Amino acid sequence: MDEDSLFSNLESGQLTEEQWVQFKELKIQRGNLVCNEIDSDDEDEYEEYDELQEQEQDDSDKAEEDTGVIASGSDSDTNDNFNNSLSDQELNKGLEKYLNGELTFTQYSNLLEGIENEGIPEETTKDQTKKTKTRTKLPRKVQHLLGEANLNLARQETDEAIKMCMEIIRLAPRAPQPFQTLGMVYEELGDMEKSLQFSLIAAFLSPNDPEEWLKLAEMSINSGDLLQAVTCYTKALKSDPNNVAIHWERCLLLEQLGKKMKALEGYQQMLKLMKPEQAPQCWQLAREICKSYHEMGETALAIITMMNVFEKFADTASSEDLNILMELQISLKKYEDTIQCFQKYGNITFHRDEGDMFVTCEPLDKEMVKNVVKCTIANPYPIDLRVKLVIVLLFLEGFHLIDDLIEPLFEEKLDEVGDLYLDLAEAFSEVGLYSKAAPLLSDLVKSENYNMAAVWLRYAECLKAMGKSEEALLAYSRVMTFAPNHAGARMASSTLLQQMGRTEEAIDIVKTTGTVLEENAQLSLQCCNLLLSQGDHDQFIEVAVSLLDLLMPKLKRKEEILTVICNYSQKRRAQNLKEVRKELGLEEWVPCKVENVVSINELWDLFLKLCDALFNEHRYGELQHLTLRALCSKPLTKNSKEEEIEFLCLLSCYFNRNAKYAYNFIKQILLDNVNCNRAWNLFGQIVSMAQEARYNRFCLRFASKYGDNLPLFLLNGHNALVSGSYKHALGDYQEAFKLNPLNYFASFMIGLAFTHMTCQKFTADKHTLFIQAVAFFNRYTDLRGECQETLYNMGRAMHQLGLTYIAVHYYKKALDTNPTIQTEDGSDNIFDLKCEIAYNLSLIYRNSGSDDLAAWYIHKYCKI
Repeated sequence: MDEDSLFSNLESGQLTEEQWVQFKELKIQRGNLVCNEIDSDDEDEYEEYDELQEQEQDDSDKAEEDTGVIASGSDSDTNDNFNNSLSDQELNKGLEKYLNGELTFTQYSNLLEGIENEGIPEETTKDQTKKTKTRTKLPRKVQHLLGEANLNLARQETDEAIKMCMEIIRLAPRAPQPFQTLGMVYEELGDMEKSLQFSLIAAFLSPNDPEEWLKLAEMSINSGDLLQAVTCYTKALKSDPNNVAIHWERCLLLEQLGKKMKALEGYQQMLKLMKPEQAPQCWQLAREICKSYHEMGETALAIITMMNVFEKFADTASSEDLNILMELQISLKKYEDTIQCFQKYGNITFHRDEGDMFVTCEPLDKEMVKNVVKCTIANPYPIDLRVKLVIVLLFLEGFHLIDDLIEPLFEEKLDEVGDLYLDLAEAFSEVGLYSKAAPLLSDLVKSENYNMAAVWLRYAECLKAMGKSEEALLAYSRVMTFAPNHAGARMASSTLLQQMGRTEEAIDIVKTTGTVLEENAQLSLQCCNLLLSQGDHDQFIEVAVSLLDLLMPKLKRKEEILTVICNYSQKRRAQNLKEVRKELGLEEWVPCKVENVVSINELWDLFLKLCDALFNEHRYGELQHLTLRALCSKPLTKNSKEEEIEFLCLLSCYFNRNAKYAYNFIKQILLDNVNCNRAWNLFGQIVSMAQEARYNRFCLRFASKYGDNLPLFLLNGHNALVSGSYKHALGDYQEAFKLNPLNYFASFMIGLAFTHMTCQKFTADKHTLFIQAVAFFNRYTDLRGECQETLYNMGRAMHQLGLTYIAVHYYKKALDTNPTIQTEDGSDNIFDLKCEIAYNLSLIYRNSGSDDLAAWYIHKYCKI
């Protein structure tokens, strides 16, 4: 009976027992698309089928572990014992989102597995927990619906078939059969996107058919979803892990997606699967893998790849393959491994002398090479492998074996094996055999093909190491002829010229004209050092500033300078400076990466030398500008250098007599070092230079926060004393005296305050104030000791009070006393007060009418 009549009888309900058997056979042939009620006997048959499926799945999992295929999170096996924490209703909602494009296939497949984290990557590791595999059966209550859906499909009633299938999915969302039917329905309707969506779910729920996955992969590629296609190929490999063609297609797609490492891992699996008859293809693939690894900087993985293939197909390896392996090992300086590979795969034998016979050395290491007396090698032997053998022996200190091995190289045409000449010369140079490297390089530079800058540079370095300075200079000049901007050649030439005493030539060869560029930074640094050694400060400053311009922005506007001064961290300075420049319509400054050419320590040393040169040349304005710019340089402010630059800014502003700028730096230093007397001394110097009231207010505010700071009380007392507020000054000085009663300066200032109060016109009890002033002056003298300073100050106090006879006594006594602080040579002592003392005495004598005596003191002690 044909199929159409069988379906017709089935629809009308008129089926014989024989027809029923035919129907079941047809059902199996059509992939179980037609289902109906299953009796008990059929159910046993179904259970046997389940056991067979479970066994196939277990075999597939085992093969997957052997081949190491990386499974995707979306492709984790569907025939799992699913996590039932997600209800059927939630799964149906997920399906609706998937069909509407709100979920990817990966996310929906995770949902089917009960995985709520939608961020699982496409390619996950194999160490995910394996779950027990069971076949998801279609519940009895919906099996008849699937049969009706297939009948509707057969009758071309696609709408009804879709409705039936969707109802089945609603009742049993983890059953694959309705998804298979929907895939077929939409394929007949020509909606390939919908067909792919449902077919993917069906394959996921019943994943043991590699052909189905391959078909889905092809459909995914046609739809432009390469990532999904990779997932399909990965799933196909679970069912057919030894299929090299599937591996190949999957790796090609991974390369297109930019996942090169994963593609290379796949290629590695292909190498393991290839059979002896596929040896040529295996070697070709291995070469391509090594090339990719080498380009990625993964040379060690490239070596492992070649070694694995050598162990498998050593008999079919070519000299090219061996050459690749040797080159990779030499690049990583694995010389012992290389020599052992020569022994194992290169048909080379080493012997040591054992009396009357030679004994084969195997395997060979560095210590054994010294005892080798003979090397057996086939003749002829590939010249590139021969040279690599010589290079390895050089690094293993087998110098006594290389002469005979290297002879055939000189019989070849130089232009054809010039690269081997160069490799061998570099090896000779690296082990210190410059006398053997020089002839090889000399022959190369004389040839037409190798008369180039790189070879001349090698030759020059070799000559320099041999002590042939004049010849090396000529070779370096040839390098600069081919490459005028070659910094290495200029640096080396300059060093040689300096060693030969030709300093001016050394400077000329590294001097750059115009703006210093990043690639010329090393040359400019060398030029700076040479100019400084020659004492040419003007030229040094010019070149050094040009070099440091690469690191520091130029501050041309006042707004930029104030931004740098008013911010107290490099990050805030850079951010605010960027905003200010934007407001002013200036271009954004981008620093050069000059620290990639010159080290930060060298740049820092140059900056300090430049500051010293500007200071010694009294170019304080330029010094101030330089240090302010340095605060904006991120490289220079690294490694806790920012505080040092801030202090240099303070000094430069001070010497440039710019108290306004200096105040911002000293204020920050005081905030960080409240108890540092040197900081307070600097603050006092800047305040005395500025003569502005805002500094007084700062000290008053500061005193409210730090009530136990002696320098602060003294400064506040000075401010009050200068402004004529003697009572306030006396109060501050007394607080300082309480903090340190042994401080002679506090006693002196209290006595001075009392003196000023005594001299006031409307003071009531001048006698009492005078007595207190004298008492504190005497305490000052006791603490300080009788010296020129104390005698002069006592004379000044008496002079101010009008007690001139007492003042004359102290002045004359001070003139007979040496300075309190002595200089080393005893000349030009800035601490000597005799000039001031004599002048005060001359004033007293002039007021008393003794002009001759006044002139005598001026003539003797006050000389210009």
